[in-house]
Amino acid sequence: MKYGMWLDEWFRNYIQPSSKIKTCERYSEIIEKHLKVKLGEYELDELTPLVLQRYVTELMQSGNIVTGKGLAANSVNGIITVIQNSLKLAYTLGDLKE
Repeated sequence: MKYGMWLDEWFRNYIQPSSKIKTCERYSEIIEKHLKVKLGEYELDELTPLVLQRYVTELMQSGNIVTGKGLAANSVNGIITVIQNSLKLAYTLGDLKE
Protein backbone atom coordinates (compact mmCIF):
# COMPACT_ATOMS: atom_id res chain seq x y z
CA MET A 1 0.00 0.00 0.00
CA LYS A 2 1.22 3.51 -0.78
CA TYR A 3 1.91 5.71 2.24
CA GLY A 4 -0.45 8.42 0.95
CA MET A 5 -3.32 5.92 0.79
CA TRP A 6 -2.45 4.64 4.26
CA LEU A 7 -2.41 8.20 5.64
CA ASP A 8 -5.94 8.79 4.31
CA GLU A 9 -7.16 5.52 5.82
CA TRP A 10 -5.39 6.13 9.14
CA PHE A 11 -6.67 9.68 9.45
CA ARG A 12 -10.28 8.85 8.51
CA ASN A 13 -10.62 5.76 10.70
CA TYR A 14 -8.27 6.31 13.64
CA ILE A 15 -7.66 10.05 14.10
CA GLN A 16 -10.92 11.79 13.15
CA PRO A 17 -13.24 9.69 15.32
CA SER A 18 -11.23 10.16 18.51
CA SER A 19 -9.45 13.53 18.23
CA LYS A 20 -10.35 17.14 18.90
CA ILE A 21 -11.11 19.44 15.97
CA LYS A 22 -7.82 21.36 16.23
CA THR A 23 -5.82 18.11 16.26
CA CYS A 24 -7.65 16.90 13.16
CA GLU A 25 -7.02 20.21 11.40
CA ARG A 26 -3.31 20.14 12.21
CA TYR A 27 -2.86 16.49 11.24
CA SER A 28 -4.78 17.04 8.00
CA GLU A 29 -2.56 20.02 7.14
CA ILE A 30 0.61 18.03 7.82
CA ILE A 31 -0.63 15.10 5.75
CA GLU A 32 -1.73 17.17 2.75
CA LYS A 33 0.98 19.84 2.65
CA HIS A 34 4.01 17.81 3.70
CA LEU A 35 3.70 14.04 3.85
CA LYS A 36 1.64 13.18 0.78
CA VAL A 37 3.66 15.59 -1.36
CA LYS A 38 7.06 14.09 -0.51
CA LEU A 39 6.37 10.58 0.79
CA GLY A 40 2.89 9.71 -0.48
CA GLU A 41 4.04 7.64 -3.46
CA TYR A 42 6.33 5.39 -1.40
CA GLU A 43 5.13 1.91 -0.57
CA LEU A 44 4.96 1.45 3.20
CA ASP A 45 7.89 -0.96 3.22
CA GLU A 46 10.03 1.53 1.26
CA LEU A 47 9.96 4.02 4.14
CA THR A 48 13.27 3.03 5.65
CA PRO A 49 14.93 4.92 8.49
CA LEU A 50 17.33 6.46 5.95
CA VAL A 51 14.49 7.71 3.71
CA LEU A 52 12.73 9.22 6.72
CA GLN A 53 15.90 10.82 8.10
CA ARG A 54 16.66 12.39 4.72
CA TYR A 55 13.14 13.80 4.69
CA VAL A 56 13.51 15.25 8.20
CA THR A 57 16.84 16.80 7.22
CA GLU A 58 15.18 18.34 4.16
CA LEU A 59 12.42 19.78 6.35
CA MET A 60 14.97 21.39 8.66
CA GLN A 61 16.94 22.86 5.76
CA SER A 62 14.26 23.88 3.25
CA GLY A 63 10.87 22.61 4.38
CA ASN A 64 9.03 25.93 4.57
CA ILE A 65 6.65 25.92 1.61
CA VAL A 66 6.42 29.73 1.50
CA THR A 67 10.02 30.83 2.05
CA GLY A 68 12.00 27.75 1.09
CA LYS A 69 13.92 28.01 4.35
CA GLY A 70 14.01 25.45 7.13
CA LEU A 71 10.99 24.75 9.29
CA ALA A 72 11.00 25.51 12.99
CA ALA A 73 11.88 22.61 15.26
CA ASN A 74 8.33 22.56 16.64
CA SER A 75 6.88 22.16 13.14
CA VAL A 76 9.32 19.38 12.29
CA ASN A 77 8.45 17.62 15.56
CA GLY A 78 4.76 17.77 14.65
CA ILE A 79 5.47 16.16 11.28
CA ILE A 80 7.62 13.47 12.93
CA THR A 81 4.78 12.74 15.37
CA VAL A 82 2.33 12.13 12.52
CA ILE A 83 4.85 9.87 10.74
CA GLN A 84 5.58 7.88 13.91
CA ASN A 85 1.94 7.44 14.89
CA SER A 86 0.80 6.43 11.42
CA LEU A 87 3.63 3.94 10.91
CA LYS A 88 3.26 2.44 14.41
CA LEU A 89 -0.34 1.57 13.67
CA ALA A 90 0.55 0.18 10.23
CA TYR A 91 3.09 -2.05 11.97
CA THR A 92 0.61 -3.10 14.68
CA LEU A 93 -1.98 -4.03 12.03
CA GLY A 94 0.58 -6.04 10.07
CA ASP A 95 0.71 -3.72 7.04
CA LEU A 96 4.35 -2.89 7.77
CA LYS A 97 6.95 -5.54 8.57
CA GLU A 98 9.55 -3.39 10.33
